Amino acid sequence: MLRDADPVQGFSPAGQLLNLICGYWIGQAIHVAAELGIADLLGRRARSVDELAQATGAHGPSLYRVMRALASAGIFSEAIPRGFVQTPMGALLRRDMPGNLAAFSRFQGDAWHWNTWGAIVDSVRSGTPAIVLRHDSPNCFDYLAHHPRSASLFNAAMSGYAAQVNGAVIDAYDFATAAQIVDVGGGQGALLATILEQAPKARGILFDRAEVLAGADALLQHRGVAGRCRTIAGDFFETVPVGGDIYVLSSVLHDWEDREATAVLRNVRAAMSGGGSLLIVEHVLPGGDEPHPGKLIDLEMMLVTGGRERTVQEYQALLRDAGFGKLNLIPTAASASIIEAQVPV
Repeated sequence: MLRDADPVQGFSPAGQLLNLICGYWIGQAIHVAAELGIADLLGRRARSVDELAQATGAHGPSLYRVMRALASAGIFSEAIPRGFVQTPMGALLRRDMPGNLAAFSRFQGDAWHWNTWGAIVDSVRSGTPAIVLRHDSPNCFDYLAHHPRSASLFNAAMSGYAAQVNGAVIDAYDFATAAQIVDVGGGQGALLATILEQAPKARGILFDRAEVLAGADALLQHRGVAGRCRTIAGDFFETVPVGGDIYVLSSVLHDWEDREATAVLRNVRAAMSGGGSLLIVEHVLPGGDEPHPGKLIDLEMMLVTGGRERTVQEYQALLRDAGFGKLNLIPTAASASIIEAQVPV
């Protein structure tokens, strides 16, 4: 964010630290653009900030300052004085683009989520998730069940984020021989639809809470797989649909501490009485100082869900306790990995 030409705020330790400290500034500026729908208004032709302000009901001089900052980060481009055009990054904020991240940005800046991160010091001191401290909810899912607008935004955000991972999962794992795929906690079905598109002989079951599945039918219809996919509402802490030869848990286990995660895995194990494979799609944390997106996502889990990201050894322990055998770790082109496990013969 800060120019490396500045001898103080460049690549010196102080400059690097300042960039990290102020990192949330650019995130909030992106949130403004996503909330106002700026990317939806921009095309190949430059539009003046006055046009954008009039279309969005924003204050022109203030909007220009935000757009100028975003252009400096490559999210838009100031092609003419006080006039902006789209860039490849900015295009990902268009709401009509498949896999866009507009909802994800809006979710990050949603007041309840923003305030939850504001309690990080108290959370670290107490060991209590910030969602409990700020909103008196045991986890974000309980909070969202009582706040439908934020829930709708959250579901859209997770679908957009998942789209960045789904293609990598398909490229890394061969689903061609699958007969029945059960996506447990599969949200609105983006991953399952992607799998079924690549495995035309397979059928699918999308399993999640009823309020989450409310938006699934439209997505499955749009993707052309509704005829091969059933939606089943339920609670994976109670039971999981039987009959699958492949079970998928994508970005599910990291929402929960070990006791709850093991309970989910045991229910999947019980549903897999006839054999089959379990695929867990999660960030697997490397050891030491090695950088990895999952190490920051782990803080999100700590604050918002009460869950955690895990190392390969921690996943192996969970799987062993739930009755699975040795895992097979499959890397993908994304930052998430596939953990494959079977029931011991």
